Amino acid sequence: MMKTSFPPRQPLDVLVAGLSDLQKQAVRRGEAIVSGSAGEYVAQIVIEGEPEIAWQVLTDFEHLASFLPNVVATQVLEASAQRTVVEQTNVSKILFAQVQSRVRTENRVMAPGKLSFHLLEGDLKYLQGYWQVLPLSHSTPQILVKQVVTADADMGLLEGSFHLLFRETLERTLTAIQQETQARSLLKAA
Repeated sequence: MMKTSFPPRQPLDVLVAGLSDLQKQAVRRGEAIVSGSAGEYVAQIVIEGEPEIAWQVLTDFEHLASFLPNVVATQVLEASAQRTVVEQTNVSKILFAQVQSRVRTENRVMAPGKLSFHLLEGDLKYLQGYWQVLPLSHSTPQILVKQVVTADADMGLLEGSFHLLFRETLERTLTAIQQETQARSLLKAA
């Protein structure tokens, strides 16, 4: 299991200062929001729970297929306290076809609560970014989970479809991480 500490608790308004008023309202309601376009995105969601549990969810590479949309298989190829290499198989529907893709990523703890990733090989042309788990100063335990990602595929005329699908998958992924974190939080409390 990859270990980390977390940055100090901060107010949500400070962390989402660059968002529009509508986006800020959506984040406060616990909705996943994704900003950006053409393969460069920032995805964010507020989750009820402790940062340690959200971190466990993000780094539970062996079990991602059990709760993430589109992920059908994962395999950890190398693992240490600060670095993990993972091969992941995804299935997506593009137009009327089901497309299976495989990516091998290197994941590294870069700073407190920050997990970077980048493509080593696979069916995408480009994939890199990071996850952040940011504790919120709130009366109940809450965190902001943020993903900053740049991705591109070599799909010619379907390039626009890839970006649309990738953006939608980011939203569904954040919601799945939220649900899994909250479910694990309830199990821990029981």
